Amino acid sequence: MMVTQGKRWILWCFALMFAASSQAAVSDKSLNELLSASGVEQMVNEFPQTVKLGLVEAFKQQPDTSQKEVDDMIRAMDETIVPEQIIAEIKQSLSEKLSDAEVSSLLAWYRSPLGRAFTEAESNSSTEEAFAAMSQEAPALLKRKALMDQVGQIETLMDLTTLTVDFFEKVQLAVFAGLMSVMEPQAPVGLEVMQKELDAVRKQSEANVEQMMKVSLAYAYKDFTPEEMDKYIAFLSTPEAKKFNLTATQSMFNSLEKSFHNWAKKMGADVDEV
Repeated sequence: MMVTQGKRWILWCFALMFAASSQAAVSDKSLNELLSASGVEQMVNEFPQTVKLGLVEAFKQQPDTSQKEVDDMIRAMDETIVPEQIIAEIKQSLSEKLSDAEVSSLLAWYRSPLGRAFTEAESNSSTEEAFAAMSQEAPALLKRKALMDQVGQIETLMDLTTLTVDFFEKVQLAVFAGLMSVMEPQAPVGLEVMQKELDAVRKQSEANVEQMMKVSLAYAYKDFTPEEMDKYIAFLSTPEAKKFNLTATQSMFNSLEKSFHNWAKKMGADVDEV
């Protein structure tokens, strides 16, 4: 009897393990679709390359920069800023925060015609051509009070300004340390001084970023009706959407921050205190 009961417990445990394994596989597949449908995967794949191009251009403008130094910097970036790793960390964070029911609810929106239209509009607004057009249209967009009020709600719901300013401050410190270690390897990096400078302009940075975010969102959503915008805001206000956006954004920024720290270390910088 005890042996039989023991066998039952073993079989029951195996059944639970199998069920958990099967559930994880389905969940992983759903997360892959969610990251693709929401545009997060595309954003992560494009962002590191954009940042690398900007850093390379800034580095080339420094006096006495050799091609070897530029090549070393690019190589270090390719080794440390890896989209696949960033996406894996986002998926891990989401798997710990979202339930299967929440993922299904999110996918229902992103699979819908309106959900796909918003994701496509956000993607189309992230190109260099779109940025140039946005700059030209900004004055007119700012006069569209109803639209600006709605994008203000979206910006607040996603906490974009605070997250973005926090992220770029940390990245600036890491990048500064990496560049200084190459240009002036014998000189102290002086991160404390730069941190004070960043703190001094924090409020202005937040105001500038908030304005930029709102104009960018307004440009992306300028062709949607107020009713369609209200539907998007209603979706973003749901607990699962709030959790998804906050978790994905924080995870992406945290992963990118670590990538920049690793890049700075490869360039010879001591960024333990960044």
